[in-house]
Amino acid sequence: MNRWMLLAAAVFVMSFPSMALAHPGHGPAEHGIADHAMGGLTNGLTHPLTGIDHLLTLIAVALIAVRIGGRAMWAVPAAFLAMGAIGASAASLGWTVPMAEAMIIGSVLVAGLTLASRRTAPTFLLSVICGFGLFHGYAHVIEMAGTVTVASYSIGLMATSLGMIVIVMMAAKSAQRLGSIETFTKACRIVGGSLTVAAIAMMLVHVG
Repeated sequence: MNRWMLLAAAVFVMSFPSMALAHPGHGPAEHGIADHAMGGLTNGLTHPLTGIDHLLTLIAVALIAVRIGGRAMWAVPAAFLAMGAIGASAASLGWTVPMAEAMIIGSVLVAGLTLASRRTAPTFLLSVICGFGLFHGYAHVIEMAGTVTVASYSIGLMATSLGMIVIVMMAAKSAQRLGSIETFTKACRIVGGSLTVAAIAMMLVHVG
Protein backbone atom coordinates (compact mmCIF):
# COMPACT_ATOMS: atom_id res chain seq x y z
CA MET A 1 0.00 0.00 0.00
CA ASN A 2 2.81 2.38 0.87
CA ARG A 3 4.40 1.80 -2.53
CA TRP A 4 1.16 2.65 -4.29
CA MET A 5 0.81 5.84 -2.26
CA LEU A 6 4.37 6.84 -3.10
CA LEU A 7 3.70 6.12 -6.77
CA ALA A 8 0.52 8.23 -6.70
CA ALA A 9 2.41 11.10 -5.08
CA ALA A 10 5.14 10.84 -7.69
CA VAL A 11 2.65 10.94 -10.55
CA PHE A 12 0.92 13.94 -9.00
CA VAL A 13 4.14 15.89 -8.61
CA MET A 14 5.47 15.05 -12.05
CA SER A 15 2.13 16.03 -13.60
CA PHE A 16 2.65 19.62 -12.45
CA PRO A 17 6.29 20.41 -13.28
CA SER A 18 5.56 24.10 -13.83
CA MET A 19 4.56 24.39 -10.18
CA ALA A 20 7.92 23.15 -8.98
CA LEU A 21 9.60 26.49 -9.43
CA ALA A 22 6.52 28.68 -9.10
CA HIS A 23 8.38 31.88 -8.44
CA PRO A 24 7.02 34.57 -10.70
CA GLY A 25 6.81 38.06 -9.28
CA HIS A 26 4.71 38.00 -6.15
CA GLY A 27 4.87 41.67 -5.35
CA PRO A 28 1.90 44.02 -5.09
CA ALA A 29 2.08 44.95 -8.76
CA GLU A 30 1.48 41.34 -9.79
CA HIS A 31 -1.54 41.02 -7.52
CA GLY A 32 -2.97 44.48 -8.04
CA ILE A 33 -2.19 45.37 -4.43
CA ALA A 34 -1.33 48.97 -3.67
CA ASP A 35 2.13 49.76 -2.33
CA HIS A 36 1.13 50.58 1.23
CA ALA A 37 1.22 48.91 4.63
CA MET A 38 -2.05 46.99 4.27
CA GLY A 39 -1.14 45.89 0.74
CA GLY A 40 2.22 44.66 1.98
CA LEU A 41 0.59 42.77 4.85
CA THR A 42 -1.94 41.13 2.56
CA ASN A 43 0.76 40.14 0.10
CA GLY A 44 2.91 38.77 2.91
CA LEU A 45 0.04 36.69 4.28
CA THR A 46 -0.63 35.02 0.93
CA HIS A 47 2.89 34.70 -0.43
CA PRO A 48 4.07 31.54 1.43
CA LEU A 49 1.14 29.65 -0.08
CA THR A 50 1.99 30.52 -3.70
CA GLY A 51 5.26 28.59 -4.07
CA ILE A 52 5.07 24.82 -3.75
CA ASP A 53 8.72 24.53 -2.67
CA HIS A 54 8.18 26.92 0.25
CA LEU A 55 4.97 25.17 1.23
CA LEU A 56 6.50 21.69 1.14
CA THR A 57 9.40 22.81 3.30
CA LEU A 58 7.07 24.25 5.95
CA ILE A 59 5.15 20.97 6.03
CA ALA A 60 8.38 19.01 6.36
CA VAL A 61 9.72 21.18 9.17
CA ALA A 62 6.49 20.70 11.11
CA LEU A 63 6.45 16.93 10.64
CA ILE A 64 10.12 16.55 11.55
CA ALA A 65 9.52 18.50 14.75
CA VAL A 66 6.55 16.34 15.74
CA ARG A 67 8.33 13.13 14.85
CA ILE A 68 11.28 13.98 17.11
CA GLY A 69 9.11 15.43 19.87
CA GLY A 70 10.33 16.99 23.10
CA ARG A 71 12.10 20.32 22.80
CA ALA A 72 12.30 19.86 19.03
CA MET A 73 8.57 20.59 18.90
CA TRP A 74 9.30 24.28 19.36
CA ALA A 75 13.05 24.50 18.73
CA VAL A 76 13.07 23.26 15.12
CA PRO A 77 10.26 25.54 13.82
CA ALA A 78 11.61 28.49 15.83
CA ALA A 79 15.11 28.04 14.43
CA PHE A 80 13.81 27.68 10.86
CA LEU A 81 11.68 30.83 11.13
CA ALA A 82 14.52 32.74 12.80
CA MET A 83 16.83 31.91 9.92
CA GLY A 84 14.05 32.97 7.56
CA ALA A 85 13.89 36.34 9.30
CA ILE A 86 17.66 36.73 8.88
CA GLY A 87 17.38 35.92 5.18
CA ALA A 88 14.52 38.38 4.76
CA SER A 89 16.57 41.08 6.50
CA ALA A 90 19.51 40.40 4.20
CA ALA A 91 17.28 40.81 1.14
CA SER A 92 15.73 44.03 2.47
CA LEU A 93 19.23 45.46 2.99
CA GLY A 94 20.13 44.69 -0.60
CA TRP A 95 22.57 41.91 0.21
CA THR A 96 22.95 39.02 -2.21
CA VAL A 97 22.63 35.44 -1.03
CA PRO A 98 24.10 33.15 -3.71
CA MET A 99 22.43 29.97 -4.95
CA ALA A 100 19.20 30.74 -3.11
CA GLU A 101 16.99 28.88 -5.59
CA ALA A 102 19.20 25.80 -5.60
CA MET A 103 19.37 25.79 -1.81
CA ILE A 104 15.58 26.02 -1.55
CA ILE A 105 15.24 22.95 -3.76
CA GLY A 106 17.94 21.33 -1.64
CA SER A 107 15.89 22.04 1.48
CA VAL A 108 12.96 20.06 0.08
CA LEU A 109 15.28 17.19 -0.85
CA VAL A 110 17.07 17.04 2.50
CA ALA A 111 13.83 17.37 4.47
CA GLY A 112 12.22 14.68 2.34
CA LEU A 113 15.10 12.26 2.82
CA THR A 114 15.07 13.02 6.56
CA LEU A 115 11.40 12.15 6.85
CA ALA A 116 11.79 9.08 4.65
CA SER A 117 14.58 7.73 6.84
CA ARG A 118 13.86 5.15 9.52
CA ARG A 119 16.23 6.90 11.90
CA THR A 120 15.82 10.12 13.85
CA ALA A 121 17.66 13.03 12.29
CA PRO A 122 20.97 13.86 14.02
CA THR A 123 21.50 17.33 15.46
CA PHE A 124 23.80 18.35 12.61
CA LEU A 125 21.18 17.51 9.99
CA LEU A 126 18.51 19.39 11.92
CA SER A 127 20.82 22.41 11.96
CA VAL A 128 21.21 22.16 8.19
CA ILE A 129 17.44 21.97 7.68
CA CYS A 130 16.88 24.98 9.93
CA GLY A 131 19.67 26.83 8.17
CA PHE A 132 17.80 26.44 4.87
CA GLY A 133 15.27 28.88 6.31
CA LEU A 134 17.69 31.68 5.48
CA PHE A 135 17.31 31.03 1.76
CA HIS A 136 13.52 30.82 1.99
CA GLY A 137 13.32 34.15 3.82
CA TYR A 138 15.68 35.75 1.33
CA ALA A 139 13.72 34.48 -1.69
CA HIS A 140 10.41 35.63 -0.23
CA VAL A 141 11.56 39.24 0.12
CA ILE A 142 13.43 39.28 -3.21
CA GLU A 143 10.14 38.28 -4.85
CA MET A 144 8.43 41.41 -3.52
CA ALA A 145 9.15 43.03 -6.88
CA GLY A 146 10.10 46.43 -5.52
CA THR A 147 7.52 47.03 -2.82
CA VAL A 148 8.72 49.30 -0.01
CA THR A 149 6.39 47.91 2.64
CA VAL A 150 9.03 45.53 3.94
CA ALA A 151 7.92 45.57 7.58
CA SER A 152 4.24 44.81 7.01
CA TYR A 153 5.07 42.30 4.29
CA SER A 154 7.49 40.46 6.58
CA ILE A 155 4.94 40.38 9.41
CA GLY A 156 2.37 38.75 7.13
CA LEU A 157 4.98 36.40 5.75
CA MET A 158 6.08 35.15 9.16
CA ALA A 159 2.49 34.93 10.43
CA THR A 160 1.39 32.65 7.59
CA SER A 161 4.56 30.55 7.80
CA LEU A 162 4.09 30.08 11.53
CA GLY A 163 0.37 29.39 11.09
CA MET A 164 1.05 26.72 8.47
CA ILE A 165 3.60 25.01 10.70
CA VAL A 166 1.24 25.07 13.69
CA ILE A 167 -1.66 23.65 11.65
CA VAL A 168 0.47 20.78 10.33
CA MET A 169 1.86 20.09 13.80
CA MET A 170 -1.63 19.99 15.32
CA ALA A 171 -2.81 17.62 12.59
CA ALA A 172 0.24 15.43 13.10
CA LYS A 173 -0.24 15.30 16.87
CA SER A 174 -3.88 14.33 16.35
CA ALA A 175 -2.78 11.57 13.98
CA GLN A 176 -0.36 10.32 16.62
CA ARG A 177 -3.11 10.16 19.23
CA LEU A 178 -5.52 8.36 16.92
CA GLY A 179 -2.99 5.83 15.69
CA SER A 180 0.24 4.24 16.81
CA ILE A 181 3.74 5.70 16.71
CA GLU A 182 4.67 3.14 14.07
CA THR A 183 1.76 4.18 11.87
CA PHE A 184 2.69 7.84 12.22
CA THR A 185 6.32 7.08 11.41
CA LYS A 186 5.27 5.19 8.28
CA ALA A 187 3.08 8.13 7.25
CA CYS A 188 6.04 10.48 7.70
CA ARG A 189 8.15 8.20 5.53
CA ILE A 190 5.51 8.28 2.81
CA VAL A 191 5.41 12.08 2.95
CA GLY A 192 9.20 12.13 2.94
CA GLY A 193 9.31 9.96 -0.16
CA SER A 194 6.83 12.28 -1.86
CA LEU A 195 8.92 15.32 -0.98
CA THR A 196 12.01 13.62 -2.36
CA VAL A 197 10.22 13.02 -5.64
CA ALA A 198 9.03 16.63 -5.65
CA ALA A 199 12.61 17.86 -5.14
CA ILE A 200 13.80 15.74 -8.06
CA ALA A 201 11.01 17.19 -10.20
CA MET A 202 12.11 20.71 -9.21
CA MET A 203 15.69 19.90 -10.15
CA LEU A 204 14.60 18.61 -13.56
CA VAL A 205 12.59 21.77 -14.21
CA HIS A 206 15.46 23.95 -13.00
CA VAL A 207 17.99 22.19 -15.23
CA GLY A 208 15.59 22.16 -18.16
